[in-house]
Amino acid sequence: MQILIEDYIRYRKEKIRERLKSAVTEQFMAAHPEAGPKAVRRFKKKQAYHDMLDKAVKADEEYIYITDPAHSEEIGQAFAAEAAELEKTLTKYAQAREKRQLEKKLRELTGAERLRGDLEARRDDYLDGVVEAIEYYFRSRNLTMHRVRNTHFGRQTWEEPLSEKNIKEFTESFTMDDETVGWILDRSRSIDDYLIRKAADSNPELAVYAGKGSRHWQFIRERLRITINELELNFDILNELQYIFTPERIEELLRENPRYGEAFARMDERAERERRLRENILSQMPDCYADLYPAAREMERHFILHIGPTNCGKTHDSIEAFKKARRGVYLGPLRLLAFEIYENANGDGVPCNLVTGEEEHIVEGATHQASTVEMMDPAWEYDVAVIDEAQMMQEEERGGSWTAAIMGVLAKEVHVCAAPYAEQLLIRLIEYCGDTWEVVRHERMTPLIVEKRKFSFPSGVRQHDALIVFSKKNVLAVASELQARGVPCSIIYGALPYEVRQQEVRRFIEGETRVVVATDAIGMGMNLPVQRIVFLEMMKYDGHRKRDLYPEEVLQIAGRAGRYGIYDTGYTNAEYGKAILWRSMRRHIPDLEKARLAFPEGLIGLEGRLSEIMERWNSIEDRDFFQKAYTVREIELCRELEEYTDDKELIYRFVMIPFDESDQLLKSIWEQMFAAELAGEAREFRDMYSLYGKGRDLQELEELYSVCDLVYYYCRVFNHPRELDDVAETRNRICSLIIDILKKQSLPGKRCRRCGKILPWNYPYGMCEECFGGKRS
Repeated sequence: MQILIEDYIRYRKEKIRERLKSAVTEQFMAAHPEAGPKAVRRFKKKQAYHDMLDKAVKADEEYIYITDPAHSEEIGQAFAAEAAELEKTLTKYAQAREKRQLEKKLRELTGAERLRGDLEARRDDYLDGVVEAIEYYFRSRNLTMHRVRNTHFGRQTWEEPLSEKNIKEFTESFTMDDETVGWILDRSRSIDDYLIRKAADSNPELAVYAGKGSRHWQFIRERLRITINELELNFDILNELQYIFTPERIEELLRENPRYGEAFARMDERAERERRLRENILSQMPDCYADLYPAAREMERHFILHIGPTNCGKTHDSIEAFKKARRGVYLGPLRLLAFEIYENANGDGVPCNLVTGEEEHIVEGATHQASTVEMMDPAWEYDVAVIDEAQMMQEEERGGSWTAAIMGVLAKEVHVCAAPYAEQLLIRLIEYCGDTWEVVRHERMTPLIVEKRKFSFPSGVRQHDALIVFSKKNVLAVASELQARGVPCSIIYGALPYEVRQQEVRRFIEGETRVVVATDAIGMGMNLPVQRIVFLEMMKYDGHRKRDLYPEEVLQIAGRAGRYGIYDTGYTNAEYGKAILWRSMRRHIPDLEKARLAFPEGLIGLEGRLSEIMERWNSIEDRDFFQKAYTVREIELCRELEEYTDDKELIYRFVMIPFDESDQLLKSIWEQMFAAELAGEAREFRDMYSLYGKGRDLQELEELYSVCDLVYYYCRVFNHPRELDDVAETRNRICSLIIDILKKQSLPGKRCRRCGKILPWNYPYGMCEECFGGKRS
């Protein structure tokens, strides 16, 4: 009761003080009538105000009464009479008073400057506390992997549980920044405990309040956190934390977390399997990659390097040697080129087979073969081999096939045709194989000139032009505009069947058409009587991004202008980006430095899944002047098929089938073929490529031709001959239908998707201005 009476007296004093504050303010304003509100506020902050208030309180009759000991009994009686009503108010008042006293005591014991000095003196201890908190976080918490992806609709973020699939990525991508450290410390009590403990170590009186048994523990903890945050006591420790928490250290801590024991066990098992696989790969690989082809190492081979720019006759001279040989093989980049050599040789009375990935034409008594470079057989011996466009040995996906052909073709005399920037790398590769070489240099027989005058489409188009764009859509749009103006034109792009391309070339040569509209498919092996190459675009999408043309690409395409024997001079121009054209024509192209190395088929027999073997092969360090070929596509396809079988030979044969896996129809047919082969069934695919009931537009016919190519390859390679004739006949009919469509010179142009109005070929939007304006209004 005594404590409550004292509280009651204090409560009365506070009430008196509050009551007299206004009287003191009025007294000040009476003495200073000119004082405004700001002057009053300033006065209240001064000591004079508090002195006046204290004097007024002590002179107050109620104050004199309650402080007089003679009236204590009367005050006790008054308190007893009001106790029921005042109990709640006085309890809250007592709590507030205790809190104020505690805060005052805390300020005395851990004043900001004292706490700062104490903790700065213990910087290393503070860092230890942070480290302790972060280690506890990794050892005990359930963690998630934060993902971020930028899309057309904005930034998407999501979380996925930590598992053996992403632990490695988590440890390698974890960054100790302010946000991350703050996030961890906010979820960890250990740093609070640590700071309180350190503050109490040097202040025994504070330790009484800060002990966990104290009822003030929670209050002290919160006040210390506020104080520390106000002091911003981070000491710039982020760099040290980054150094301490390396990916290896984070992994060690996670291994102590019982939540991830099974995940690490599976990771360790896989790592051991990969280690053994890597050792097996290294043991299988010879010190010299050329020894992958032992038969070629036993043969004395002589290389004749035909070095020169586009349209200089280097391939022509090589083919003459090929046709004169008793046995010869041509290895080129495109089946269109192989078909041209096949027809040329047979037309000159040299029996020649055609063998590409998509088809096979066997001529009775043939001693020669024209193939795409991937079809090189390292066990078959020839007198002369021709390897065309060898500068492509640097190409990411297919370059390994050129490297394999140079190292492994069994021919006493090997003619290699290449651009000048591939010469030094070819010589290094030939000497690496221990073979001899000579160089035959070829120069353009006609000069190639960049026109100074500006080109404008379509008014600037003239006869014998080739107009270059970089998509099928743009080829059709440009050709449609020309046809609408009465200019007949041939079109060439990658998706056209090569028989159709040959027919389009023939129409141009014979004068049925005046202009060629083409993609960069024209740049390799297309012997067109073109006088001028005009780039309507100087950028292309390469499967990853849209970029400016490389100088070597510009030279390869522009070099097709001015065919020797028809024109005295070749010309090139560009509607846009002419500066790129000028730079490319003048720029020296640096020599190639790396030859791509394809995945060695001999590694298939190693223990482990084929996808794992390919991944381990990719991870082995490149050596000498070799760089491993790009095999991401093959690995992804392997993983899909490995869900159904462990037969690596079968899986490898299927992933090496050439088809566009991004095409859903082709992918579905490929999967059905695999299922049939796995089950040992003789499945027919006539319904997939039948023309019955199909549309007759260009797009549908091209898609159907791609299906025929896939089915033909499957039937030939997997020995299902029953459908070969049907597929070949259907392909011929499709080619005839496409040729008929192109002859009509009525290609679909670019139109507004709303009103159907014809738009310029390079109009950047799918809707005309009138329709777009109407839609907005």
